[in-house]
Amino acid sequence: MSSTPVLDAVREDLRAGRVGRAIGALREVTQSESQNAPAWALLGEALARSGDRIGAEQALWRSLELEPNQVTPATQLAHLLAARGNAAEAVKVLAPFVDAGTEDVRLLTLLGSALRAAERRDDSAEAYEKAATAAPDIPAIQHNLAGALVDAYRYSEAEAALKRAFDMGLDAPESWLVLGRARQGLADFVGAESAYREAIRRRPMYADAHSELAQLVWMRTEDEAAARADLDKALASVPGDVDLSLARARLLEYSEDAAKAYESLGDALSNFSGSAHLQIAAALLAVGVDPDLALNHAQSAAAVLGEVGPAAAALCQAHLAIGQADEAARIAEELCRRWPLDQHPVTLAATAWRILGDPRYRALYDYDRLVRVRKIETPAGWPTLEAFLSDLSASLRELQRLKTHPVGQSLRFGSQTAQSLTRSGDPVVKAFFTILDAPIRSYIEALGGSDDVLGRRVTDGYRFSGAWSVQLRPGGHHVNHIHPMGWISSAFHVELPHAVDDGHQGWLKLGEPGVVTSPRLGPEHYVKPQAGVLVLFPSYMWHGTVPFGGDEPRLTAAFDVLPA
Repeated sequence: MSSTPVLDAVREDLRAGRVGRAIGALREVTQSESQNAPAWALLGEALARSGDRIGAEQALWRSLELEPNQVTPATQLAHLLAARGNAAEAVKVLAPFVDAGTEDVRLLTLLGSALRAAERRDDSAEAYEKAATAAPDIPAIQHNLAGALVDAYRYSEAEAALKRAFDMGLDAPESWLVLGRARQGLADFVGAESAYREAIRRRPMYADAHSELAQLVWMRTEDEAAARADLDKALASVPGDVDLSLARARLLEYSEDAAKAYESLGDALSNFSGSAHLQIAAALLAVGVDPDLALNHAQSAAAVLGEVGPAAAALCQAHLAIGQADEAARIAEELCRRWPLDQHPVTLAATAWRILGDPRYRALYDYDRLVRVRKIETPAGWPTLEAFLSDLSASLRELQRLKTHPVGQSLRFGSQTAQSLTRSGDPVVKAFFTILDAPIRSYIEALGGSDDVLGRRVTDGYRFSGAWSVQLRPGGHHVNHIHPMGWISSAFHVELPHAVDDGHQGWLKLGEPGVVTSPRLGPEHYVKPQAGVLVLFPSYMWHGTVPFGGDEPRLTAAFDVLPA
């Protein structure tokens, strides 16, 4: 007997919301007709509606095994995989359709989103470009393309895509926000500020736009009051608004101190204590002032979200701060299992293991094996390395057009380039990248065969996921930090103050946690910076720099590497 009438009835049940009945019928069909791909696809859809995402994934995988060319089950499966943070698997599901030349805009857009989540920015932009080619007259697709191009540091092309969208009649605040980011990437800071203000004019309580505007004003002026003027005005209209309060607290954290930032959340905590995201932010700001209070906030967030993601990470940090390393280790280890590519859980687990005396710590923080220091070769076209460094210094200084450090980054009392160095057309900067290949490949080759968080990711190639330059002024430094979405990180020293010869001033330090711990843990390893010397180390490894005195700046370049 044909199952077609049964499947037609199931579709009607799903349209009517009779999900349980549909699931029961589909289980009978798939049991008796195990090769029925449409039945498995419908079962996946029904299970997803019921909340059984794992069961839905299994059913959709089965459907695609039987009939690989089904677009609808593929997009449904990709949505499910991406929703639980498995962007790489979502890409694998969708890629065959793109390889076959699909022009399905929905599929291409979903692929672009999954690639972006997987940190494959250039590939993401390519997927959105294909969607824009397939549907050139849809302004929202031009907006999506512009966002992907900004992520890929292709700012001029992003600006052009937005012009096309605006010419088609799009006038969304989100598009003005993306335009601001594109202009900021092009170092058009006046134009970027204007775009952010246009976004706010269209949506006065638009927290993302307020956050970008505040950061830009801060970096241009180093005037904290001027930077938060518009935020304060918006919050006066809606006291305690969660998103606006978080944007202001973030600015205060990086321009002044965490204690004042925590205090600024008072109204929001009073009015919206049930917001898990607010509780997470409060926990992270309070942890250095009152660890017990931080733990309370983190527990409130975990009660809403469970011990997953940012809530679990905040809970882990609070346990480290109050001296409960065993509990911190338990949480961090579970996060490592859930998100094996995220470096943040790795370093939280390692920090707990260091306190506990667990030998797994030393395997991750094996400085002799994992920190490589190497002087670069002189690029072709320059007579000496010193001559090249002089030209590189001039090129990088030209890119340093902001007054002070960005919000959310590690540097203090200095500035960072607004553009990715990987997109620079400057021949000096391009030459810099040509001479990085040998030391990077040598580092990766040394990892081969090791069954650890670094070695397991080794492939035949690599790619840069970002590159930037930092100029610290006297008194400047990098606070201890990691690169959560990285694999291998770096520090390349271009021009150094004489102060580096006096004690550890300006030196790279490794091992000192960037989170509060009890007992307090100090640095374990130092590297003296030398002009022309590249340092490579794991992205999960705590690193920062020692403040330095004198009257000379410290100029560096850095990049992150990911497996290709």
